[in-house]
Amino acid sequence: GMGIFTGLTFIIFGKLFFHSLFKTLADLRLQLFDHLSAGRVGDIEQYHPGELISRVNSDVDAVSEVFGYQFRQLVFTVLTGICAMIAMMVIDWKVGVVLVIVAVLTAVVNHYYAGKMRVVSDRIQATLGRMSATAMDAVYGSKEVRIYHMQSAQQDNYEKSNGKWLDNTKENSGIRAKLELANFSLKI
Repeated sequence: GMGIFTGLTFIIFGKLFFHSLFKTLADLRLQLFDHLSAGRVGDIEQYHPGELISRVNSDVDAVSEVFGYQFRQLVFTVLTGICAMIAMMVIDWKVGVVLVIVAVLTAVVNHYYAGKMRVVSDRIQATLGRMSATAMDAVYGSKEVRIYHMQSAQQDNYEKSNGKWLDNTKENSGIRAKLELANFSLKI
C-alpha cells in the first residue's frame, strides 16, 4: 500500500514539475524577447548580433538544464538524505553525526569548485560569443572581406578565439574531474 502511494506521488510530482518547468521556460523566453524588444536600439547595437544571440540562447539553455534534470535530482537527493539522516540518528547517533560532517564537507567542496567552474564557464561563453560574431561578420560582410583582402585577418581572429575556447574548455574539464574525484572520495 505504502509503496504504491509513494510511487504514484513521485509520478505525479514529476509530471507537475515538468509541466511547470516548460511553462516557466516558455514565459522566460517571451519575457526576454519582450525586454530586448522594448530596449533602446543603441543599447542593443553595442553588442554584435551573433554574440547577443549566442548569450541569450546559452543562458536560457543553462536555466533549462539546471531546473530540468539537476534541480529535480537535487530535490530527490535532499529528501532521501534527510530520511536517511533521521533513520541513522534513530539507529545510531554517532554514525549520524559522521554523516552530517561528511555532508557538510561535500557541500563546501562543491561550492568551492562551482565558483571556479562559473568563472571558466563565463570565459567560455564570452569566447563562443566572439566566435559567433566573427562567423556572422564572415557571412554578412563577405563582399567587403574579399574587396579589402581581410580573409586571413578574419581567419586568424577566429582561430585565436577557437584556441582560447579550447584552453578554457580543457581547464573546465580539469576542474570537473577534480570535483568528481573529490565527491567520489567523500562517498561513504
